[in-house]
Amino acid sequence: MKKYHFKEDDVINLNVGGVHFSTTVSTLQSFPKLTEEQQQSLCVVNDIPTDENNMLSAIVSGNFMVMRDEKKRIFIDRNGTYFGYILDYLREQGDILRVSIPFHDKQLVEKLCIECDYYCLKRMKHLLKHGGKFEWNYPQIPSWITKHQWNTLQTWIQNSEAKKNISKQLYQATRDGFTFDAFEERCFKKGSILTIIKSNQGNIFGAYISEASNDVDGMVLH
Repeated sequence: MKKYHFKEDDVINLNVGGVHFSTTVSTLQSFPKLTEEQQQSLCVVNDIPTDENNMLSAIVSGNFMVMRDEKKRIFIDRNGTYFGYILDYLREQGDILRVSIPFHDKQLVEKLCIECDYYCLKRMKHLLKHGGKFEWNYPQIPSWITKHQWNTLQTWIQNSEAKKNISKQLYQATRDGFTFDAFEERCFKKGSILTIIKSNQGNIFGAYISEASNDVDGMVLH
């Protein structure tokens, strides 16, 4: 085994468990990024897993010891049956829905997830487990707040601990009552609080309290 240096436009021949593939260095070094549409559909973009620094990009980085077979192909001792899906995922820049993966085949998806663990493709594994879509533990936000709007609100809240805590819904007027006492009972001394209100005219407004407060005198709930 030894290190090899490659150029971006070099063609790479791979032997994955006896199955042969050809691709380019640039494909193996591609880091699938979120599209603008995907970013708008997510609440916390920074918490989405990434495929950067995966094993395949490391192989052609020149800093990784690689093994070659008798025909100078880079040898990877994994099941080549599943590698084609991974290679197509990289070729499609992470758009997994453009890869012909039968998501209904649970056994295949499970095997692909194992391969993703080996190649450190965290985002691909996440997509595989959720039918090709991003699914996250979104906080209990009102149905009339879009995920894009919630993502914008998150950028306004700088404290990471506050972001974590604020994901818990404390009070909902239509459920708990439109009274100040109901609001105070559930929100008083609870730490960081984000209040979102929708008026009868469809306007959305609110307020954010970054730290717990013992003084709620003077607050008015309409």
